[in-house]
Amino acid sequence: MQVHVVGGGIAGVSVAWALLQRGHTVTLWEADKIGGGATQACTGFLHPFPGLRGQMAYLGQEAMEVALRWLQELEKRARVILHRGIFRAALTQDQQYDFEISCRRFPRWVEKVVWRGFAGMWIPQGCVLSAVCFVDTLWALCEEKGATWIQKKVESLDQLPNNEFIVLATGAWSHLWDPSLHSFYNKGQSFQIHIKGDIDWAVSAGGQIGRTDRDHILMIGSTYEHGDLSCNVNLDKAKPFVEQMESFYPEVTPSRIVQGFVGLRVGDSKRPWPLIRTIASNTSLFTGLGSRGLLYAPYFAEQLAIQIEKP
Repeated sequence: MQVHVVGGGIAGVSVAWALLQRGHTVTLWEADKIGGGATQACTGFLHPFPGLRGQMAYLGQEAMEVALRWLQELEKRARVILHRGIFRAALTQDQQYDFEISCRRFPRWVEKVVWRGFAGMWIPQGCVLSAVCFVDTLWALCEEKGATWIQKKVESLDQLPNNEFIVLATGAWSHLWDPSLHSFYNKGQSFQIHIKGDIDWAVSAGGQIGRTDRDHILMIGSTYEHGDLSCNVNLDKAKPFVEQMESFYPEVTPSRIVQGFVGLRVGDSKRPWPLIRTIASNTSLFTGLGSRGLLYAPYFAEQLAIQIEKP
């Protein structure tokens, strides 16, 4: 089957790969660069225990297993994984109690630890990725299987063949295709900072602290902003993340902010997981990854690839 995928971010490239794996032919439509937009602002944390309470995500185990399987293939081509293992620090007694419950319920995935005087949970199979490298490497595999990229903006479905299948993976612009979506948006800003020294553990404690693919450059963030949804970077927003980093790594000296990134997250206000919706007989919408794109994109992309084969 010929499938046209609109959108070259984490969701779109994941769908393209999942389709190619099942023998379909894929054309990707992306006006900007592949792996641009919100992908650049992603801090790269991949684990199945999101949220304040650190509970197992919906389909978290299944999604994590697919993501790890994909990473095995990607790691043969590039250094996608920057940290193996993630420490989630408990900042309150209530959070520590919730984390302990997760540790008891899911011993395969998480264990109770105290690190540098901070109680929390260690997620050994969690990892920090370069999100841009993830997308770039995945797209390189897609091209090897014959996928093509048309660098053109799709503003109407009339631009695409009406006798071939279409997957819309357009992130924050999904409402343009389906105004009935119960969407919510928030703006995420993350920052690269130059440091003197290095860190060993990746830390998630409200904000995230992890390596990048550049020496002495960390990625910290990201914000959850609901008012100003512009694409302007506000470097002042980096301050609480820098202070948090210094509390975990007092020996590491931040010298300057290298760069800031902005991305818009979209989710469905009625369900905290991705949405696959049929909006025409030959068109599906794949959206709502929110802040869990690296966890959910591979799993739901595979589910979508199976779904479109059904009569």
